Parts: sequence; C-alpha cells; structure tokens
Amino acid sequence: MPDTEPSGPDRTHAEQMDAGPTGPTQRGVGPRNAERSDAGPSDAEPSDAEPSDIEPLDVDGVGAIAVGTVLWSVAFVVLLVLRDRLAEAGTEWWLWVCAAGALLGLPGLWIVTRRRAAYRRAGRRG
Repeated sequence: MPDTEPSGPDRTHAEQMDAGPTGPTQRGVGPRNAERSDAGPSDAEPSDAEPSDIEPLDVDGVGAIAVGTVLWSVAFVVLLVLRDRLAEAGTEWWLWVCAAGALLGLPGLWIVTRRRAAYRRAGRRG
C-alpha cells in the first residue's frame, strides 16, 4: 500500500485547514497569513497615546435610538403617501417594515433612557 496522507474524516481539523489545493502547506504560511498591503498605521506601529490619555466615550445610545425611530417614522409617512404606487409594484410590505421599525424604536428609547438615568445615578454615587 502506498504511503499517502489520510483524507476525508481520517484527517484532523488542523490538517484539513493546512491543506491547500495542491496539498499540505506549512502552518502559518500561505495566502491566509500573507503580508497585507492594506495594513494601516495601527497595524504597523504602536500608538503614541497611552491608555491613561484616552478618555472613554460617553455614549448612552439615546441619540442613536431617537434618530433611528424618527427616520423610520418619516419613512412610514412618506410611504403612506405613496401607498398606491407601492401596491401597484407589489411592495406594500415596505410600509409595514417602517411601521415596525418606528414602533420597536419606542420601547428601545424607553430602555436606553432608563439605562442612561441609571448610569448617571451610579456616577453621582461613586
């Protein structure tokens, strides 16, 4: 019997991942691990900023949820005006997608405003 590599279910996952179209390759070598030409400065050299110099963002999500809810509501009103055209095109369901986005934004807004209030209360205590 010739001395060949196991194939199919007899090969381990690592062996299967290392095998290229022409056979096994060295681990860590190949197109998956080649030098990237799109590497940015953060990939090439460490940043000059120390972790203590970087202030955390004070993002609580209220603005994002409010803007999203308003945009879904505006889209609903616009599509409500164009409802006949939507029906002709068979895309009347778009109207209900906008309604769902706006309606789901309301409890989302309630949740993030409660979370923001809890963060502010915790910030005053400690």
